[in-house]
Amino acid sequence: MLLDLNKYDDLKTYQRYGKECYMDNITKQLRPKTPEETVRQKILQWLIKDLEVPEYAISVEESMAHYEKQNTKR
Repeated sequence: MLLDLNKYDDLKTYQRYGKECYMDNITKQLRPKTPEETVRQKILQWLIKDLEVPEYAISVEESMAHYEKQNTKR
């Protein structure tokens, strides 16, 4: 399966403290526009639009405390 993320190049950006950001629709937070975040947002769009995965079924940056006590890493 070939995944073409270029069809999601229309990601809306916002300004926060003079820097471009994306609105993460899963966490409802603004995230700085970085190459990693661009890929993450495009993958999220692919999951939601093409694969029709409901937003409530997607977790972005799950806390490791769910898997190991006292671990605060993501």
